[in-house]
Order: sequence, then structure tokens, then C-alpha cells
Amino acid sequence: MNPRLGMFGATKDIEAISAAGYDCIEMQVSEIVNLDESHFNEACKRLKNSPIVCRVLDNPVPLDKVIANDDFDLDFFQGYLQKGAERGERMGVKYYVFGNGRTRSLPTSGDVEKAKQKNLNFMRMLAEITSKHGITVLIEPLAP
Repeated sequence: MNPRLGMFGATKDIEAISAAGYDCIEMQVSEIVNLDESHFNEACKRLKNSPIVCRVLDNPVPLDKVIANDDFDLDFFQGYLQKGAERGERMGVKYYVFGNGRTRSLPTSGDVEKAKQKNLNFMRMLAEITSKHGITVLIEPLAP
């Protein structure tokens, strides 16, 4: 077994995390998706030229979104997830950690079954898209 020591960070932190002696950086999907193409390419170049790797991206949905909400657009997020998975693959990402409980939360009243179905549809879409890019989704267990 060859354990690696990783650190959460952003693209701006690649060199600092490397200089601190870490083996890998764990970044957010939202940052990777929202970079324009030139900034994304530059981040990939900096990562490639450093001794660290990025095998994990966190939270495939921005932290301020809730899948079960009416304003969460599955069609929009299909494109968002596709872009994130394509870019993740280019970076060497192997795992998405889905740990944001608020994003995955269900309402306690109203149409709970509809919300469950929407979450399930999202999770299936996420798994289908990421699997095509060699990325495994890890769903972090959280308290109720």
C-alpha cells in the first residue's frame, strides 16, 4: 500500500500545496467547471509540471444548490456534469466525493416522493456521465 497525503485546495494553491510536501490536491468540481478554457488549460499545465496529482474532486453540485428544489434544473446540470467529468478526466481525476448533505437533502413536508425521484434521477445521471470518463462517485455517509 502506498498512502498519499492530500490537501483541499483550489487551482491557485497547486504550487503551495506541492511546496508543503503533500502528494495530491483535492479541489471542487465547481471551480473546474467555471474556469474558462485558457485558465483551465493553464491549471492543467501547472498541475502536470508539479509533483502532486489531483485524483479527487469534491461536490459535483455547487454547495448552494439543493437537487430537490423546484429551481434545480436537471437539464442544465446534465451539461454541467458532462463538462466537469470531461475536465476531470483530462486532469487525471478518478473519484468524485459527494459529501454535501444540504445538496442531497429531502424536504420534510410537501411532495417528498417527487423530491426522492428527482434526487434518484440526478444520481443516476451523475453515475452515467462520470462512469464514461472513468470517474467513480463516492457518496459520503452523513447523519440524518
